Amino acid sequence: MISTTLKKPELLAPAGSFEAAYYAFKAGADAVYLGLADFSARKAARNFSLDELRVLRRLATDNGKRILVTANTVIKENERQGLAEMLFDLSGIGVDGVIIQDLGLLEMLRRYFPELPIHASTQMAVQDTLGLQHLASLGVRRVVLPRELTLAEITRLRKENPNIELETFIHGALCYSVSGMCLISGTQLGRSANRGECAQMCRSTYQRAGKTGHYFSCNDLALSSEVLKLAALGIDSLKIEGRMKPPEYVQAVVSLYRRVLDNGAPLPEKEMAALEKNISLTFSRGITKAFFSNTQGDNLLSNEYAAHRGIPLGKVRESWRDGFSLTLEHAVSAHDGLMYFKKTVPPEPVRFALKNLVVAAGGNRTPGYFARAGQIIEAECPMPPPVGAELFLISSRDLDLKAVKSTSLPAHVRPVVMWAVLKGAELTLTSEGHAKTYAVQVDTARVPKDFGTILSDLFLQSGESPFQIQTVNFGTESGQARETIFIPPSKLKSIKNDFYLDLARHLAARRQAVSAQALELPLLENIHPWPEQLAMPIARQTLSPKGALPFLTAIPSGLDDLAKLEDFYVMPLKPVVIDEGQYYQALQKLIEAHPQQKFLVGLNNLGQVALSRDLAKRSSNIFFFLDFFCYIANSAAVYFYFSTVPRLLFAYSWIEGDGQLKGPLLGRIFCVGADFKPPLFVSRVCVHRHTLGECPANCSQSLRLPMLSGGRKGQAVIEDCMTYFFFSE
Repeated sequence: MISTTLKKPELLAPAGSFEAAYYAFKAGADAVYLGLADFSARKAARNFSLDELRVLRRLATDNGKRILVTANTVIKENERQGLAEMLFDLSGIGVDGVIIQDLGLLEMLRRYFPELPIHASTQMAVQDTLGLQHLASLGVRRVVLPRELTLAEITRLRKENPNIELETFIHGALCYSVSGMCLISGTQLGRSANRGECAQMCRSTYQRAGKTGHYFSCNDLALSSEVLKLAALGIDSLKIEGRMKPPEYVQAVVSLYRRVLDNGAPLPEKEMAALEKNISLTFSRGITKAFFSNTQGDNLLSNEYAAHRGIPLGKVRESWRDGFSLTLEHAVSAHDGLMYFKKTVPPEPVRFALKNLVVAAGGNRTPGYFARAGQIIEAECPMPPPVGAELFLISSRDLDLKAVKSTSLPAHVRPVVMWAVLKGAELTLTSEGHAKTYAVQVDTARVPKDFGTILSDLFLQSGESPFQIQTVNFGTESGQARETIFIPPSKLKSIKNDFYLDLARHLAARRQAVSAQALELPLLENIHPWPEQLAMPIARQTLSPKGALPFLTAIPSGLDDLAKLEDFYVMPLKPVVIDEGQYYQALQKLIEAHPQQKFLVGLNNLGQVALSRDLAKRSSNIFFFLDFFCYIANSAAVYFYFSTVPRLLFAYSWIEGDGQLKGPLLGRIFCVGADFKPPLFVSRVCVHRHTLGECPANCSQSLRLPMLSGGRKGQAVIEDCMTYFFFSE
């Protein structure tokens, strides 16, 4: 139960469209997160235009709600100009935060748009206190934690990091891979998940041991009443996934969690079941609490079917050429969506709308539009299900929402202050650093009225301008009393219209100037000299330790398993380090045991970037390279990493990218090389355990599982309950 003295966490809803945002607010969301047409990790969502965002800003302001805008993708060099222009627009609209992945974007926001609060996306994969504290030191306000953390791990992070806001997912789709570390869609299809173009290859079928299934398809997260534990911890924001989902889904999910949070305790069983049913009818693959209770996770994978399955409706009683009958487990209406599965491997869904509904009772057959649970119905179907087949109700017309057009609602306008000074026959107007003087003919007013009030009333008439002069500070140096000043209304209106147009041109020019300035970066200083014994470039494959993985899942006690590059022993660190204490202590112990040796340490997450500073202080023989999970796709990211990491010798460019970088140090940025095979999934979901339903007896926690995908050979490598998937050809 939530204590009445504790602040309730923010309930944050997805908004893939204006209607989704509108109904999220109506259902009780405190805030929504949304994407614009570019730089969003959900490019397939409808997303928002600036005009729609302005309308939503007004709606949010009027109702005490908040808006977060996503820019949570890897940013290419040629996109930095457009990105800066977008940030300028967001600053003018006044959004409540920008959610980001790219460290180059973080650099731009810190330097040129400090008024925009920065939220670190789950795509940044920050999983430990090292990373959280480093982000806090950079001015980041909030971090979205990975979905893979347990309640105990979240509790520890909350206690260790009171100076930064934490956000956790509570409901929605789960990626198989750790967010930000999925490379399969980008490397295999050219559709990078780190660019909002994910092809959802985890939802595809794979073959294992002669059987076909959706072996990487996760069920949907649904914490339900468990959110009360997160609220009691002091988690700042509870996030619902679903920018690809319809408004009906968003409203249903928000309604449930709003009710739970406001109640402060689990809901009565009947009320909870009704709310959960509405969610299942809008979208549900099957549900899981993921890793909330334990590190192994519960009911995570759905091997047979990877899409929406709704709720069971009943088993078919009879079937004929163009129809069927069944006894209903739930009420239905005409045109509701139904589904059954063909007996194939994997099962193939057949979806259809409920048409020509007939209620059969006591020998009577009554056509209608509605039937209650327990009644027997007959209906038409072009491909009727066989007797005994289970039908699912996958949509209900009762949940359909009324369309909402953003153009029918008022838009936010940017408030602007203007100074007006009358001196002789000249009226000078100044706003936003722009001034213009107009020649006027001043007479004496027949009816006294404060001239400043006249100007204020006039300039409030902004038409369709995205800004509005809401405050006018008037002064006169003519010696004439304010109440007696008269300038013909037609002249004032002409001045007002001209000044609005002129100010709009000025703001557009300033947008270009600020955006151009935001591309500038300071000179990089104190770059460590390149070791003469090392040849350039360095192929990534030469740095991998012995074994199946290109990084150290455990720190060895000796040096024999490490790759050696001239006189450097190479230690690429693993990308997911939730047990940071044990792993990094073992790293320091190994280094301290060999004080005369040189080490080249590969950094694969932001916590390790922070750790590099401490390691460098401990030994002058430690050097670093930026490994392939620290994405560099633009010159600002180059600047961030090389100005942050001491003794950083080189980095690998974004592994899914085109390598089109600009700026200094390009000689220190290498491609991984054609022979290097990165893991395409990095997952805490042990594929072996969750396809079997339990851990195998006497598991070594080190397994190799051959798999096929469309005839291509692959392998799932399991180490310490983490799964790494590779294609072998």
